[in-house]
Amino acid sequence: MSRRRLAATRRFRHLLGGLANHAQPLGELALDTGYYDQSHMSTACRAFAGKPPGAIRLQAAAPSGGRFFQDNRLNSRLRLIIDR
Repeated sequence: MSRRRLAATRRFRHLLGGLANHAQPLGELALDTGYYDQSHMSTACRAFAGKPPGAIRLQAAAPSGGRFFQDNRLNSRLRLIIDR
């Protein structure tokens, strides 16, 4: 991996941590994470994740798979197994 690609990867990983913070506007986040502007950040998001930053931010806000006991479908499946 080239140094340039490694730097881009690190910058994107830093961006992923910032996308979880919904209080910060995307334009400010782009500058804080080392991108020239928001469109530069959007291009990197599409290259690395295949999604725009807003979609990644929404995905970060969605409940993760680790909270499976809050999943209603799993709750009903567990009831079916226990009742049998």
